[in-house]
Amino acid sequence: MARKDRFTDKVVVITGGGTGIGKACALDFAKEGAIVVISGRRDQPLKETVDEIIKDGGSAVYKTADISKPEQVDSLIDWVVEKYGKVDVVVSNASMTYVNPITETTNESVNMIVDINVKGNYYVLRKATTQMLKQGFGNIVAMSSMSGLIAHPNMSLYCSTKAAIANMVRGLALELATSNIRVNAVCPGTIDTPMPRDYAESTDDPDAVIQGFIDAEPMKRLGMPSEVSPVTLFLASDEASFITGAMYTVDGGFTAGK
Repeated sequence: MARKDRFTDKVVVITGGGTGIGKACALDFAKEGAIVVISGRRDQPLKETVDEIIKDGGSAVYKTADISKPEQVDSLIDWVVEKYGKVDVVVSNASMTYVNPITETTNESVNMIVDINVKGNYYVLRKATTQMLKQGFGNIVAMSSMSGLIAHPNMSLYCSTKAAIANMVRGLALELATSNIRVNAVCPGTIDTPMPRDYAESTDDPDAVIQGFIDAEPMKRLGMPSEVSPVTLFLASDEASFITGAMYTVDGGFTAGK
């Protein structure tokens, strides 16, 4: 149930906001009264998400940005501040998945995944922090993963990058603990988004891959983006005022058994 009082007139920036978990967060923040700004590399899903929010009576705009390019990250936040005067919440959500044995992982793949998942998220956190220190308040929620807390075979590169995000959050939370800025992470499990679906489609037996994901889950199903977004909103809300540096798993119990 949306609560209009939590984010009324708050400016919320979400990277990777056109699809999957980012889109679910955008829709839910808008339902609770936020002014939502979403970004991503592709124009079409961003436009579709903004149109859906506006049709539902919410407030949203979008700006394309590639978080692996620091100048585009800086331009995004500067544009938001120029337009709205502040940034209340930044959800650093954009990332890429990668599944391959280490012996088959190319230098190009390493650079691509690290540029987006590690460097890109660091650029977002850096720019968000810079702005929030200027204005004297703010809230950052980064999207790590259960893969940042535990390991999976053939995913050493991806797990490394998600672990990096988790420790970015821990370190930054301590750095900003007395600055009226909280920093937390959400660690989703296998969520039914384009990421696992696209990976499954790249294999010889997509149905078997998806079924394997399901079988591995204690709850015997995939999570939904709409089950991750409420946790993100909670961490960004005043209800979580004494929570910083936390890792919130939304994984159907997967990490509990590891």
